Amino acid sequence: AAYQLIGSTEHGHLKQVLDLFTQTAAEICGGQQFDMEFESRMDVNEEEYIEMIRLKTAVLLACSLKTGALLGGASQEDAGNLYAFGINIGLAFQLQDDLLDVYGDTATFGKNIGGDILCNALRLANKEQAEALRSWMDKKEFDPAQKIQAFTSIYNELQLKQLTENKIQAYYDASVENLKALQVAPEKLT
Repeated sequence: AAYQLIGSTEHGHLKQVLDLFTQTAAEICGGQQFDMEFESRMDVNEEEYIEMIRLKTAVLLACSLKTGALLGGASQEDAGNLYAFGINIGLAFQLQDDLLDVYGDTATFGKNIGGDILCNALRLANKEQAEALRSWMDKKEFDPAQKIQAFTSIYNELQLKQLTENKIQAYYDASVENLKALQVAPEKLT
């Protein structure tokens, strides 16, 4: 359906929009593949995780913003700044969403306890903390409340919430700088 809609794009913009959309679709598929691979790995590093969320989430926002800019007659520079804004705000959004999986809703936390934040915890943990995390992960029978308490305690010791919030803020700040770089006539802002 998306390709059908893109097909109705004005001819002067069609190739650029189609190329961008095709690249984005391929990136999203790559991000999904990374996500599926990461489910069976306990050694995912921060750079891999950031790249996965960039591909799964951020490129979609970036593509949408850049497409609108191109169709709206923006300069290549402004279209690029909007694309960068989409990447940065998409990363901030996904980090916040993942953080809320852990610290927002305990019912959700129980389901996602082995996810991306766990990999970061294992990387930062000392030997005792890592052994405790792995022990809980390997248990087949457990009290969910105890498991959540054990993970939350270690996550708090490692200050994962603050570290993640700092990253969210950095990506948000970068996104604001992308918007400030736009060369938009004041009359178009109102």
